[in-house]
Amino acid sequence: MENPPQDSELVKPQAPATPDGQPLRPSYLTRWNYTEFVARYRVVNAPAPPPSTRTVTFSDKQDGTTTTNFGRSGKIEIPEGYAAKSVTVQATHLFEAGSVHNFHIVIGGQLYVYTDIFGAKSGTAAAEKELSISIAVTALCWSVGVDVECVVTPEAEARWQQSVYDAVIAAYQQQLAEYNERAAQRELQRSTNQQFGRNPLVNRRVERDELKKWVIMMLAKKPDLNLDSFQPPVPKTPPEPILDLDKANANGKFIRFLENAFEWQNMLYVCYPHMWGRGPGGSPRSTSPTRTPTSPPSCAPAPRASRSRSGPASRAPSPTSSTPATSGTATTCRGSTTTCTCRSSTRSPPTSASSTTASRTRRDPSPGRWSSPPTWCWSRTSRTCPRCGTR
Repeated sequence: MENPPQDSELVKPQAPATPDGQPLRPSYLTRWNYTEFVARYRVVNAPAPPPSTRTVTFSDKQDGTTTTNFGRSGKIEIPEGYAAKSVTVQATHLFEAGSVHNFHIVIGGQLYVYTDIFGAKSGTAAAEKELSISIAVTALCWSVGVDVECVVTPEAEARWQQSVYDAVIAAYQQQLAEYNERAAQRELQRSTNQQFGRNPLVNRRVERDELKKWVIMMLAKKPDLNLDSFQPPVPKTPPEPILDLDKANANGKFIRFLENAFEWQNMLYVCYPHMWGRGPGGSPRSTSPTRTPTSPPSCAPAPRASRSRSGPASRAPSPTSSTPATSGTATTCRGSTTTCTCRSSTRSPPTSASSTTASRTRRDPSPGRWSSPPTWCWSRTSRTCPRCGTR
């Protein structure tokens, strides 16, 4: 991939809140502002608000050719979550002139009389679930139509608000979980890059760019590609960059030719081992996985350290010991019963018998008192070195 995608900026989602900064509550959601939260948190299948009003109808009729007494009763179903608010009754009947006729309708306990009139009447109603209706007619024929207007109840409105609130909170929590997951992945990638390097695609791109740079340098026979297209700064003036048009045109032609003359994206190359290169200062690079020590190995730790006291006759080396160590080197002297590691050092003796590292400088002008750098000895099995006799 020539241009690997870069990580987009992560934005932590904000918790749902009202414009004044208060946490969102179900009662704040209305039919007019809930879409703002649905769009902000990308809520899928958000519940739509229930219609504010609904209308249910009832109708009945009877045909005939003789005057007859009719009686009917029934009920009007009210939708769940709604309550009856108003009733509109349309009724008419036919009767013989001079004969007795009646037309009475009772809906939800309210009487509507159509004995001598025709047309529509309106009234109020207050009922949930169902509304009763009774009809009593003495006529040849008749017909009745009833329209009941229902409004949504506060409980139904609150249930809808709660469902929208739950959907918004669920969408917010999902966005927050995705953000936390992506942030954790980015942190893991960042820590992985610090431990194991960058993305391999980025490494390949860096390799190709560096190889392209060196190929152009060899073709142009230039040790660098510093193509400066700006005029040199004028002394005692503000350091404002001013473009040199002649240089810019010449450099542009040079760059355009090299960029378009070769198919750099199809460049093939092979990476050889790093041992063919040279390290800093011109020294060959080591192929060993471990670093070569630059100082002599330190002596092994021991339970006690003591300084050697000079004496030409009393401190003669033991016949069973090995060759004495030279200044600045480490020598192992082995006896029949003890093993000691001695090292000549230019450091001064320690300040106490229990210390093996702290030291101070002492120079005694008297004859035979540390005229040369002292020798420090550590014994593992004995407090006396068999080679130098140090206690």
